Amino acid sequence: MTEVCGRKLGLARQKCNLVVRGMSDVQVASIKSHVNLNLRPLRSSTPEININAYVVPRITGLLPSRRVWKAEWQHLKGLELADPRYDEPMPVDILLGADVVPYVTRSGRREGTGTEPVGLETVFGWTLMGNTGATTMETANTFVTALEEIDSTLRRFWDLEELPKIQHQTPENIKCEELYTATTTRKPDGRYVVHLPFIQNPPHLGESRAMATQRLYKLEIRLEKSEELRQQYNVAMRDYLDAGHMKPVDSTETMTSHSYYTPHHVVLKPESLTTKVRVVYDASAVTSNGKSLNDCLFPGPKLQQDLSGILVRFRLHSIVFTADIRQMFRQIAITGEHHAYQRLLYRFQPTDPVQVFEMTTVTFGQRSSPFLAIRTLHQLAADEAANHPEVQKVIHTDLYVDDVATGTKCEESALQLQQDLINVFKRGGFDLRKWSSNSISLLESVPPEHRQTEAVTFDEPTSDYTKVLGLKWEPKNDTIAYQYQPNPVRYSKRAILSEIARIYDPIGLLTPVITNLKRLMKYLWALRIGWDDDLPVVAKDAWTRYHDELPFIASVCVARRITVEDANYELHGFCDSSESAYAAAAYLLARTSNGQIQVHLLMGKSKVSPEKKLSIPRLELCGALLLARTIDYLRSNLKSLPINQYYAWTDSMVTLAWINTPSANLKTFVGNRVAKIQELTSQKIWRYVPSAQNPVDCASRGLTPSEIVDHPLWWNGPTFLRQPLDTWPQQANMSDTDRVENHSEEKLITLLATATPTQLDENCVILYASSELSKVLRLAAYWLRLRQRLGRPPRVQYQTNRPSAQETRDALQALIRWVQHIHFAEDWNCLRQNRPCTPKLRMLGAYLDLDNDLIHVGGRLKNSDLPYEAKHPILLPKQSQLTIFLIDYVHSLHCHPGPQTTQNILHQDYWILSARSVIRKRLHQCIPCFQAKPKPMNPMMGALPRARVASIKAFAQVGVDFADPFWVKAALLRRIQATKGYLCIFVCMATRAVHLELVSDLTTCLFLSALNRFISRRGRCEAIYRDCGTNFVGAKNYLEVIQKLIKSDEVERGLATHQIRWHLNPPAAPHMGGLWEAAVKSAKTLLHRTIKEQILTYEELNTIFHRIEAILNSRPIGSMSSDPNDLQPLTAGHFLTLEPIVTMPTPDTIKTLPKLGLHQRWKLVQQLQQHFWERWQQEYLHTIQTKSKWNKIETNLALGDLVIIKEPTPPLTWKTARVVEVFPGEDKIVRVANVRTAEGKIVKRPAVKLCRLPLTFEGN
Repeated sequence: MTEVCGRKLGLARQKCNLVVRGMSDVQVASIKSHVNLNLRPLRSSTPEININAYVVPRITGLLPSRRVWKAEWQHLKGLELADPRYDEPMPVDILLGADVVPYVTRSGRREGTGTEPVGLETVFGWTLMGNTGATTMETANTFVTALEEIDSTLRRFWDLEELPKIQHQTPENIKCEELYTATTTRKPDGRYVVHLPFIQNPPHLGESRAMATQRLYKLEIRLEKSEELRQQYNVAMRDYLDAGHMKPVDSTETMTSHSYYTPHHVVLKPESLTTKVRVVYDASAVTSNGKSLNDCLFPGPKLQQDLSGILVRFRLHSIVFTADIRQMFRQIAITGEHHAYQRLLYRFQPTDPVQVFEMTTVTFGQRSSPFLAIRTLHQLAADEAANHPEVQKVIHTDLYVDDVATGTKCEESALQLQQDLINVFKRGGFDLRKWSSNSISLLESVPPEHRQTEAVTFDEPTSDYTKVLGLKWEPKNDTIAYQYQPNPVRYSKRAILSEIARIYDPIGLLTPVITNLKRLMKYLWALRIGWDDDLPVVAKDAWTRYHDELPFIASVCVARRITVEDANYELHGFCDSSESAYAAAAYLLARTSNGQIQVHLLMGKSKVSPEKKLSIPRLELCGALLLARTIDYLRSNLKSLPINQYYAWTDSMVTLAWINTPSANLKTFVGNRVAKIQELTSQKIWRYVPSAQNPVDCASRGLTPSEIVDHPLWWNGPTFLRQPLDTWPQQANMSDTDRVENHSEEKLITLLATATPTQLDENCVILYASSELSKVLRLAAYWLRLRQRLGRPPRVQYQTNRPSAQETRDALQALIRWVQHIHFAEDWNCLRQNRPCTPKLRMLGAYLDLDNDLIHVGGRLKNSDLPYEAKHPILLPKQSQLTIFLIDYVHSLHCHPGPQTTQNILHQDYWILSARSVIRKRLHQCIPCFQAKPKPMNPMMGALPRARVASIKAFAQVGVDFADPFWVKAALLRRIQATKGYLCIFVCMATRAVHLELVSDLTTCLFLSALNRFISRRGRCEAIYRDCGTNFVGAKNYLEVIQKLIKSDEVERGLATHQIRWHLNPPAAPHMGGLWEAAVKSAKTLLHRTIKEQILTYEELNTIFHRIEAILNSRPIGSMSSDPNDLQPLTAGHFLTLEPIVTMPTPDTIKTLPKLGLHQRWKLVQQLQQHFWERWQQEYLHTIQTKSKWNKIETNLALGDLVIIKEPTPPLTWKTARVVEVFPGEDKIVRVANVRTAEGKIVKRPAVKLCRLPLTFEGN
């Protein structure tokens, strides 16, 4: 029996101790009590059965696990069932054992077919067992971790402090808009009918009824706990039925496969004045295939207006009013073909059968509902725009979901706008309710039941208020106030952050208070404590002070209206920064025709400074950027207000200098922000304000709630704004040094002083204060000197000079002592108490020197002639910053010796555990050693380009290169002067065939002539590849000429004429053009061996070129066979002339061959070519498959890496550069990068010519 059943029956429990085991002898329950009861049927006179039942929390899950579909089983007709609602999943309260079953069963039995259940007669009635014939489906419960309410509140808090970002259209949003436009219709009564914007129509959804049934039963369990809650939930559901927004579904229509059953649950809103119980629909509940309805819907673009912008515009009007669209979502109909996707299950009483209903309107909980609702309002505005343009403007700018907050200049126009809004919305089937206004006439023009529930009265002294988009508005006084009631103080991070997040300030009027609270939030996060852990005393005291001040927030009250009649307006923005925060605020200045000036705070924003320490000038610049964004945001939201002039004020001369400097001349951090400021604002509007007159100083430093209530500078701005322009602060002249960003910036220095004995934390700070041992020792010496001073009596002369040698030695010993206490704490205590230490130290014979409190190595060298420090060196751990410092110091002091020598020198004073590996690892990171012997990167060899492995026409893709000049003369005459001739070589990327051309000079015209000769003989090529780097310093001038040649405009135009693509390899990357480099080498070798020192004529040299071309094209391109019966080796000539070009003449066999027609001979030639390409794939491609080198995976080059550029000069002359851009290949491996040298020059180099410095690679 279940505990719930036992309580309902009022049975007395008796204690027991019993363990229940199930399958595989697994313990499933532990029983602590049992009850005794008599059981008898309700509808028969069968004697009672006395049973002893054990009490458990739950017997099993709901049975059946899912809804069973009732069928017309003929063999069961007329039977009185023990459970008439057997088809509904219900809990099991009592489980009868085998000892009771014989006394409750009877002999009756009804059997149907094999797929139908069997009826068994019992004393309780007929029960059903067996197969129902319906397809069953398992129900899976997924347990997830949900975000707690405090997290969502915190996100809301932070989001309100951010200026809205620009929304960009996405393809999904464009598709959703197209669907809406194409499918939306309008009924004769004016109401709109929309379609659900399915991503795929029809959507691919699984079975959802079982899931919805389970959720319904859970809802009923909750409703059973409160009859009042059930009645209110029933009222809400009946309201849907009565309004026609929900309809029952006939049982014959529920079998469709294209449907979705939406679970629903209750949400209580006690603070709501109209709807305290709300029905919430969960369209994110997944079906049997893992998809939910929301997964199948487009969310649509965000159409609702920004909340802050509506509130700012709400303060501009003289007469204002607010209203709410009654049940906005439910006034928009869903097309009938989509009703099946909005089904739900419900019954008004637990004894009723579960009914199926369909929602016929836009439903809460669907991800597309906000878009459909707001888009329909926009459509209504567009349809009625011709007659009511003002209404269209209000809907687009002053409507936040279903809340209207707008106004006009006078009461007459406000009344007209009110009536227009009512009429337009009524034409679309919408009804405006909850009217509130600062005008009695507007309120009296609507029925009392349509006004705000807490009706505002103008004839009573009480302060009546209403809510405007979350803010407290008192229409009678026309003021905006803040409503805040603090909870009892609690000391945990969760409680504090939850309390802070309750402060609702979307337009930033409480920015000084928010800044202080943000500082507290940042401090709490920095503590790294748990959400519910107890806070330190300092944090408790700070929160107590803040909490006591928070009630003053309710005393803040400002005028709603910030405009006056017949005035010129100016917008003044101020920014400021402190070490912990930066802020901005905007003020609206109204200058009337009679000379009166009014200034009102319009908006405030603040941000806590980042965790990474920034200098004050940079924080001031961040504040200026925040102000620029605020001004730009207000400019776009105040288009209806004629603002004549904008001003931006800052008290930082450095910031003003940066803003008036071209951003390209500044460092990256400053330049990026200055560029954004110059984009958003004009440089002319920026002015200087003294710090004492800067109101945003209150926001950057913070105010308490009691201070902000009547703070004149924050609420009214500086006094000079109300004075003539010539009395405003004048900007001082800026020197040239103020205009550059690389001036010495302020550094934050923290001084720690203590009179207590040596503390580990303070030594830790000193040890990591610098990367040089000498500076660390100097700081430690100063610290020891300060500690000694604090313990001396007054009038003692103190040292003021640099630390002495003895003080430096004492500082080193203090640091070693601290390191040993940290890394050898257990051994130090053991040695202190004369107990055995760990085996590692026992091997060294370690002992504690009581004179200096340091651990030394005892060893076996006591009787040697070595100094005491060498016989008993000080023990150091292998993982310590101090150990690294000592290795670096010794290595640098002794001119960077190798690991063994460095270890020998260190052993004179120190014994480092695992010294060899530690020293070798550290020396690998030594920059001077690496610079003397740099190691270039070797990224893994990539795949060959398609031009090398594709079966395409010979010379379709070629590489081109020039060889060294040769001397040539025009004729064989004595006094003819020899001139230079150049070899231009074209190499086929696929077949390695070569084409040689003699060029008399490196001019554009002659190169194009050689290219034309090549194209005329070999056909047009598709692409030309070429190196783009200087390979040898001695050939620099020659190669510079070639570079100018191949990059000239004439060559570009010539290539474009032939529709040829031009590919340039990165500079200094000859390995990327190895194909033509090898061809040049082979051609030059044959040329030099043939002509030696002779000077040939142009015709002779050209003849030699052509002969060498034939020889190179007759080389086998694949492996050769030693079998004489094999085919002739494949050469490049086979792809040009169908045979090797230098082959021996063959006998005349024309007479012996059969005569073929032209068509048959053409097909024979094509077959030969195809045969050669097949052999090329089989015999050649596999020879270039392997990676002979560069076959190991290395870490990619990354942005910011420091590298050394390899040059054909001694390594110590190579330049250092920083990677500024990388070019990963298709395999994501970086083989080319752009680097910036110390001179600021950006060059492109292959990775094999870059040596990455070890500090970047190790992440130090």
